[in-house]
Order: sequence, then C-alpha cells, then structure tokens
Amino acid sequence: MKFTVEIQGLDTRLQSFIDENFSRFRNIEYSIRLLHKFENTLKRDTLRHSLTNKYNSILQTYATELDNIQRIFSEKSVNPNVVRNMPSYAGKIIWSKHLFQKITAPINLFPENLLNSNEIKKYYGSYNNLGKQLTIYEIFHYQKWTADIEKSKAAL
Repeated sequence: MKFTVEIQGLDTRLQSFIDENFSRFRNIEYSIRLLHKFENTLKRDTLRHSLTNKYNSILQTYATELDNIQRIFSEKSVNPNVVRNMPSYAGKIIWSKHLFQKITAPINLFPENLLNSNEIKKYYGSYNNLGKQLTIYEIFHYQKWTADIEKSKAAL
C-alpha cells in the first residue's frame, strides 16, 4: 500500500515536471525532442498517455506555425527581409530555404505513429502546398539569378 502511494506521488511529481518544462518552451523542435527523451524513459500508461496529449498540443502549434509561415510568405515574397549587403537573389533564396526549414524540421521529428494518425493528415495539404510554393519560389529566383549572370557574362 505504501509503495503504491509513493509511486503515485512520484508519478504526480514527474507529471508536474513534464508539464512545467513543456509549458516553458514554445519551440516546436525543442518540445518534440524533450518529449522523445521522456518517451524513452517512461513506461507507465498514465504518463505515456499524457505524452500523447502533449504531441497533439505540439501538432496544433505546428498547424498555427504553418499558417503563420504561409502568411509571412504571402506578405513578404515580393520583397523579403534579407541580410544587409546580400545580393537580392541570394537573399530571396536563403529566405525561402529558411522558411522551408521551419516547416520541415518539426515534421521530421514527429514520431512515426503520429505521422500516420488522422490528426496530422489534416495538415499534409497545407504542408505540401507551402513546401511546393517555397520550392518554386527558390527555383524561380535561382533561374533568374543564373540568367542575369549569363547576361552579364555576355556583356563582358
């Protein structure tokens, strides 16, 4: 009896620790890595169920992040913020690669069982559409850049 009460107390403290650390970080990648660490050590069903709820919460945050990146891309694609003294084309390509990295990095960290769930399938369309737009944007500006280089070489 005493053993069971102590285990429940430890479970409660561990759950509080997970909740506290999880709520402190809003970075999706870090949150997933943190849950991976706990997932490998936790074997009790109640705690594992809590981790599943955390993954669903991260998934909702990821969906919001996808919408935000789509909005940023739509608003800034004509004139994105680039690093000072960087050529325009290179800046646009790096900017699009950065946005693409922001949408792909979390997807690669989600556990396999979540990637096959119905919850995430709702967001595949948004992810694929945005990824396609970013890739087309990058290719377009790369081709414009190389065409301008060829024009400049011809003028020499």
